[in-house]
Amino acid sequence: MALANFHARSVAAAVHVLRNFDEQGFLDTLEAACVGVAFDRAAALSASGSAALELAVDLLARLYPRLFILSLGRGAALDKRASALSAQARSINPDIELTAGAPAVRCTACIVVGGSDPAFEGRKVFIGSDGWRVRLSATAPVPSGRAAANPFAAGAAACLGVANVFRLVFADQLPHGAPDGEVCFSILSQDGAHAPEPPLPRAVDIGSVHLAGLGAIGRGFVWAMRRVPGVSGALDLIDHEDIELPNLQRYVECGQADVGASKVDTAARLLSGTSLRVAPHRCRWGAFLGERGDWDLGTVAVALDTAQDRRAVQASLPRRILNAWTQPGDLGVSRHDFLDGACLACLYLPDRAVPHEDEIVAAALGLADVRMVRGMLHAGTPVDRSLLERVSAARGVELEKLLPYDGLPLRAFYGKAVCGTAIFGGGNKGDGAMAVPMAFQSALAGVLLAAEVVIDAARLRSRRVPVATKLDLLRPVPAVLTVPAAKAPRNRCICQDPDYVGAYQAKYGRRLSEPQRPHRPHPQRARPAGRVQPRGR
Repeated sequence: MALANFHARSVAAAVHVLRNFDEQGFLDTLEAACVGVAFDRAAALSASGSAALELAVDLLARLYPRLFILSLGRGAALDKRASALSAQARSINPDIELTAGAPAVRCTACIVVGGSDPAFEGRKVFIGSDGWRVRLSATAPVPSGRAAANPFAAGAAACLGVANVFRLVFADQLPHGAPDGEVCFSILSQDGAHAPEPPLPRAVDIGSVHLAGLGAIGRGFVWAMRRVPGVSGALDLIDHEDIELPNLQRYVECGQADVGASKVDTAARLLSGTSLRVAPHRCRWGAFLGERGDWDLGTVAVALDTAQDRRAVQASLPRRILNAWTQPGDLGVSRHDFLDGACLACLYLPDRAVPHEDEIVAAALGLADVRMVRGMLHAGTPVDRSLLERVSAARGVELEKLLPYDGLPLRAFYGKAVCGTAIFGGGNKGDGAMAVPMAFQSALAGVLLAAEVVIDAARLRSRRVPVATKLDLLRPVPAVLTVPAAKAPRNRCICQDPDYVGAYQAKYGRRLSEPQRPHRPHPQRARPAGRVQPRGR
């Protein structure tokens, strides 16, 4: 079987979404699946069609060990595109089995981009885009419209198409995962209406934007942003980590050659072909603020892992925050102004007592001595063979699976061996491991985050939209995507604290009583009600 060398991470992702999960059964299903991508000349020669093709192949190659790539027609342009897509897939999984043509057997699922309907048996997922509108059909081609190239709708269509493939392949284990029928919704207006919309401008100055987090969501952000025609402005990239092999499970435009490289440096190279002034910062958010000195922040795009990290960003009082997340059950983006409506911290305040880090780590590793774990976390103490033997005995894990982590600091051992892997408990739910998103979930969250930055900078919305947009790619697309959210009750949040409010007003000079612009109000000025609780990236 031509599984990728990071397939254990895919197991860890699937265990959280598939019913009656069995690792060998999961791998057998992947091996038996016949999935692919088909495209015609119109798709190959259009910017939107090419973008959707590239992202679809990128996402499929991270999970499925076999793909067929079918060009619907003849010509040098089609051959060149098929060759490039094959090379892209091999850069992700060098052992992948590729078929350049129609499948010899009935296909399990095939994504079709363009205006053609391939003549082979099997389930087909037709995707396309038209301006800001994402389109999908289970029955007929949906060629991209004549609107100017828009990577956000094209990228979202690719993610939705790959999600439908997953739901078709694993239909028996997704009780609510029926494939979509006909889908059409706008990333700009956040609805399914067909009213005229302003096109993506030919030139967009995003001003000063700071992207906090270059994980899977951050990579989706970069994928979309580098395809925006005429984009300019200043973009700070903030992340302290390097790319590791398991990251390839869902980091788009990231291949085997990128393992070991800095996350921010690889992202900066991808953006080098744009007019953006990109500055990579290989550090955490707090260190970035320290080196910056000036805390007069414009827009912060948040793609971080934890609620604590998000609250820390809000506490630094950026002028505006755009946030993206993935979590079990949904993915989405949210839009925040500190003074009006729910700030970012409002969404991430705990509503119950939560265990401390030392308690979480001790429980996950099966260690009764919480004080010892607390001391090791505080001092950065590495794990040794003796401790690994204790963990092995307590959790029933083969010692050989743990020995590669010998010498890592305890926190790093917990992060690498427990969070997001199937080592503990054989990948069973509820074993203390952190849920790992599927690649198409993280990529869509990143694409939507980048779209919000551009929409916000260009003031493209003619009406307010609620604070959050939520979407569950393991279910059919709902009629309503937006969710209102109100400030935290009982004045619990910093956005209701006079000192923080005063500091924000001193930085930016705005008062709560200032009137909103009567035309094209900023999308973050919504006054929603209710709450959402997104977590994770």
